[in-house]
Order: sequence, then structure tokens, then C-alpha cells
Amino acid sequence: MPVESDQDLVHTVGPRGVVAPLVIVILAVPLGVFAGTLIVGSGPVDFWFATVLSGTIFALLLVTSALPYSLLAKKRARFTSSGIGAGPTMIPWSDVSALDAVPTLAGYRVRVTRRRGQPIDLLAPASLWWRRDERFDREAAELRAYAGRHGAVLDQRPVGRKPLLARLAVVLVLVVVVALAAGVRLEQRGWFSLWTPEARGIPEACAALDAAGLDQLWPPGHREKDSVSAGVDSSTCVWSATYSGQPEPYTNVRVIIERSRSQVLWSASAVAHTYFAQACRLGVTTTGFGDESCVGSQLDPTTLVVRQANVVVRVGLTGDRASQRTAEAIARKVLQQISR
Repeated sequence: MPVESDQDLVHTVGPRGVVAPLVIVILAVPLGVFAGTLIVGSGPVDFWFATVLSGTIFALLLVTSALPYSLLAKKRARFTSSGIGAGPTMIPWSDVSALDAVPTLAGYRVRVTRRRGQPIDLLAPASLWWRRDERFDREAAELRAYAGRHGAVLDQRPVGRKPLLARLAVVLVLVVVVALAAGVRLEQRGWFSLWTPEARGIPEACAALDAAGLDQLWPPGHREKDSVSAGVDSSTCVWSATYSGQPEPYTNVRVIIERSRSQVLWSASAVAHTYFAQACRLGVTTTGFGDESCVGSQLDPTTLVVRQANVVVRVGLTGDRASQRTAEAIARKVLQQISR
């Protein structure tokens, strides 16, 4: 409400002039961050990370909005016999050519058009952005009358909604462009959703290798266990040739199964993807099974790394019969034994 004091007219911003801008910021910033995590970066998008990050920013903005609200709500626009006090700026009446009610994305404001210099939008009085209420129109008319009493010569120009609609159209176009860019990048990168099935457990590596048909590939009497380890999230099995003097089809067969767990900001599948990317840094990407796979290098096609959800399986073969096809067959059968 305007307050008369020593012939000055004062308008306080109040809730109407603060809520709309704060709501725009509180919603737009987290959504922008969410879209940014989809557009920027490489590899599959982790929706858990994007959701937690955006939600944290939203919560912080929501909690800390009380401070800018309390500061802005007390801001005032002061009209004196000399001119308009807009913050540190004093605009003399002789420099004022118009006082118009104009729509902005933050709501309706009174715009001071100057004969020299850029126009200034006053923080108060204010109205909701989608409509001008009677109170705002009454206060805006009161300001014009006050200006006229103190010598301001104002132009009379009708004010419509076209400026607001133009701004909304620009914002809508930007939103559509960002949404399309995010959708294209999401299709290119792939994603881990909050509902991606993840492995509840992993088989013991030697048992999984036996179930994958190791006996048919390499008779038991010609090999021995070289290294064995088994745990809740990791299991290793390595068979080596006994070197009995006869030629062996393989000199070494190894299987390593590792399950990743979720961390604070990353899902278990995202953690497994990071581990897979490190293991395949020098590898060659392959396709056909699992969520992603690679062979060790062009010179070593018999070392295979496969990720399925939050489990990474590594299969390595050496020997005369070692081949990428055999490694893939073993890996495929090992993956079938992982419970999800």
C-alpha cells in the first residue's frame, strides 16, 4: 500500500513483487541443471545422479529463498517532489516521459521511461505476471497523478499484453530447444533409470566357469587352479596348464566377476560403468551382448570385458585355441547365471 510521508509517496514491494521471480528461479535452475547433466558429458546418463543433484539444488534454493524474500519484500520505490528514487538512482521529473504498466516475466511492473537514459522498471507496485489486478491499476494511476502534480509531462500510451506474449514465446522456444537437445543426447548416450534392474548377487567364478562348459573346452586332467577368490561382490577363477609335455589347447583361462554397489550420488550401474570404462580405456568396443563390452585391444582379442547392469565380467584366454568367439561364449553363459 502507498504511504504518504512528508509529501512523499512510497510503495513497498511486498509478496506480490517477490514470489513470482523466486518461483521462477527455484524451478528454472534445478530444471536447467537436470537438462545440463543430460546434454553435457559422455557415457550413459545416470538419472539417480541427475535427480539427486537437481533435487539438492531445488531444496537449497527453497530453504535459502527466505533471505532474498525478506530483503526484496522490504524494497521501496519512493516518489518525491523532486523525482523518483529507484534504489541509488534519483530520476528528476523533468527526465520522466512516461509511467507505463508493463508485463514482465516477473509480473507487471511500472516502467519509468526517461527522456535521457535507459528505462527503469520499478520493483513496486507489482502484480502477478498473468494478470493486472485492480489494486495494481489503482496504484499505477495514483503514481501518474502524483507525477503530474509535480510537473512531469507524461505521454499517454496504451499498454497491452504483446510484450509479455513475446517474452513468453521466446522462453517457450528456448525450453523446446533445450528439451530437444536433451532428448537427442539422451538417445545418443543411453541411460541408467531409477528402475534399472540390478544384480542382487553374483555366482562363484569357478562354478560359473564350470557351468559355462569349461570341461568341453579344456579337459580337467590338463589344467590346475592357479588362483581362486570368492566374496560377496567379487569372485576370481584362474586355470593354468599343467605342462605335461603334450600340447594344450589353452595355457590360461581366467574369469573375474565384480558387482558394484550404489554410492551417495551414483547408482550401482553408473559405478559399474565407470569401472568398465577404465578397464576398456585401451580396448576396442564390441556389440552383441551385455549392456556394453570390449576386447582388450586389436592385438589381444581374447581378453573380453562385459558390463551387464551393475556387474562387470572379465574373461581372458591364452593358448593355441584362444579366440574372441570362445571368450564371448563363456561370458554370455556367465552372464546368464547372474541373478537380477
